[in-house]
Amino acid sequence: RVRQALRGTAAVAAAVAVGARGKVALPSGPFLRPALVLHRLPCAPATRKELFLVRHGASRWNEAKSLFRVRTLVLKSDHPLSMRGVDQACALQALVADGLARAGPGGCGLRANSPLKRLLSADAVWSSPLTRALQTCLVGLRPLLAVRQMQVQLRKNAREPQHATDLNSRGVAIGAPAMMRRALDKLRVVVGNERAESAELAELDQPVESVEAEEQWWDEGASETGVQLQLRLHELMRQGQDCP
Repeated sequence: RVRQALRGTAAVAAAVAVGARGKVALPSGPFLRPALVLHRLPCAPATRKELFLVRHGASRWNEAKSLFRVRTLVLKSDHPLSMRGVDQACALQALVADGLARAGPGGCGLRANSPLKRLLSADAVWSSPLTRALQTCLVGLRPLLAVRQMQVQLRKNAREPQHATDLNSRGVAIGAPAMMRRALDKLRVVVGNERAESAELAELDQPVESVEAEEQWWDEGASETGVQLQLRLHELMRQGQDCP
């Protein structure tokens, strides 16, 4: 809603006339100056949407911090999951697989309004482009992605805050093929070839949509301010509202 207001040294009300050529004519006078006042109308989403946040597993950065490996902390970028993080992602995978089995034909069923049942009915799966987040998504939600034939969507606004002295929040790979290759290669390095071929970690090459990560999706150098982070998160929520 846009209101045309006129302000002066005293309270003045004036009419706005539209000429024949479509031009707006404002009353003139020594005490009058036009001003546009914009009012934002409340715009609630047509339907209620529920957002589930899954924290990525422990990373090599967390491991290096606990072991005081300063070189890894300051020189490495975009740390992948550690062995502990892979185990955490596999625990999520087991929970999701059990929920799908219980919800399917012949299962004992899930409570109608249980968080797990609602999670399994998700319409979209988003992931931060950071390697540890993508690995957690591919491993932890693999049963859901496979059964529902869902495509992981990379959202650059879902990445964590960036700090100038912390390379952990800066990316390395760009585009779906390179990011998937990095995620799977780093996973194999951590767990070894034998476990990488196990049932829980095999066939992780799920479809990934990377429109937002086809060019550099992180910033170089500067730290992200609180205002910048807030704006980015607001944009992420807006994307969620607009998602079908």
